[in-house]
Amino acid sequence: MKRRHSLPIRLLYSALSITYPLITIYSYFVFVGKYCILAQAFDCVVVLIYFLIFHLLLIFNLIFYMRILGIDDTSTANRFKGKGVDKKYLEKSFFNPFIYQEIESKKRKMLKKCDVCQTYKPPRAHHCTICNKCFLKYDHHCLFLGVCIAFYNYKFFYLFSLTSIIYNIFVITLLMINLLRNKILKTNPKVHFIMCILSSSIILIFCLKKLIKHSFNISRNETTTEAISLDAFYRGDQGLVYIFQEGLLVTQEEIFDRPVMNPYNLGVTENWLQIFGNEWNTWLLPISTTPGDGINYPKR
Repeated sequence: MKRRHSLPIRLLYSALSITYPLITIYSYFVFVGKYCILAQAFDCVVVLIYFLIFHLLLIFNLIFYMRILGIDDTSTANRFKGKGVDKKYLEKSFFNPFIYQEIESKKRKMLKKCDVCQTYKPPRAHHCTICNKCFLKYDHHCLFLGVCIAFYNYKFFYLFSLTSIIYNIFVITLLMINLLRNKILKTNPKVHFIMCILSSSIILIFCLKKLIKHSFNISRNETTTEAISLDAFYRGDQGLVYIFQEGLLVTQEEIFDRPVMNPYNLGVTENWLQIFGNEWNTWLLPISTTPGDGINYPKR
């Protein structure tokens, strides 16, 4: 059954999704208008350098932000438009034969179709109740950005978090130095500096938390959804084992070794390459370098 969120919840989600643009616009107003122009008046080369660095960081951050939003047309409904679940086709084309035989021998039902979207649901794809769509290699729905993080935009989300941290540290540091040195003009109220520091700190804490969490997840080749499932399994709760369509959780093997239980864990180095690709000179660029098609994944 289709899950519907109440109007207040939808309004809350909408409000959260515009937090980043609003804070970014405000930080631009404060840093350029209040700091560079009024407080410093571009009176030295150093301020000009700060001005250029600020814009460079902001541009990169905004590019990654826009790339994240580009996932709207990459749901399974778009990818497999008009295609239902052909059992014979799926068995031969998408699933490892050995894994499939194990599943059949243990008579365990696999999830091959989304009951809401009524379309093919590949391994690692999941339905988002907020977007009401299924996404390939679904990680999570980011309320802060108002979009799902999945196969096609995961790299951009990680780099967005990284550039946001650098950008906000840069802004907070310069404004704090200015406050401590008490070099603010009378026409440049301290309240703007303080408010910008506080709002930028919120973004900084959020992105730092996300960066640390997803660095661990990438190292283990786990999505947020899969990590929650494995954590629950090790607590003795098997209610989320359906998250996996492949691996030992599907065959009901109780081996309490996390790297073994996750069939996609290929080792730390290879796990990172599964996100950023093999060409190191493209890792930090706002271009898609994630290998694969979002349907089939290398397994140990």
